[in-house]
Amino acid sequence: MINGPELWLRMVPEEGLHMPYLSKHLRRLLITVDKSSASLKWSETPRKQIAIKKMNLNKGLHRIFAIACGIWFFYCLVIIPYQSVQSQKDSIIRLNTLEIKSCSSVKIGHEECLKKADSDFHRLFEEAGIGNFYAEIAKEDGLLLIVLLVIGVPIFVYVITRVFISTTRWVIAGFKE
Repeated sequence: MINGPELWLRMVPEEGLHMPYLSKHLRRLLITVDKSSASLKWSETPRKQIAIKKMNLNKGLHRIFAIACGIWFFYCLVIIPYQSVQSQKDSIIRLNTLEIKSCSSVKIGHEECLKKADSDFHRLFEEAGIGNFYAEIAKEDGLLLIVLLVIGVPIFVYVITRVFISTTRWVIAGFKE
């Protein structure tokens, strides 16, 4: 009857032993038995086969950057124009309220003043839209500013982040040497 490591060695295929969970004592015993046996080879488990894998900083940074760019594009191209249009509509409503109050003090032509204030309000309110927002920017040569804001800022942030990460890696490598 064979017991202990000899029986275990006979059950293992000849490619080699990859058993990281063995105790140090059993490893030494197996290595000793392996040296006397010509058919089996002992090989240490590579350090790369650890349960927690090494984090890939580049892939993670690119994914975070892609998500942040999508959010930034949405904010610049939808949220900012919407907020601008809403503030413009609020100022039109305040202006219309002031016009109606001023019409109430007019004794002659009160109806005409109210009709004019109402028509001005509807005209200005319809002109204040997101489509008109972009049309006004295109007329004022603000398209370059939007392109710089939407594309330039993320590129600048990306470059600064990459420089920071490279510098940090360089400093950490200096401590490891």
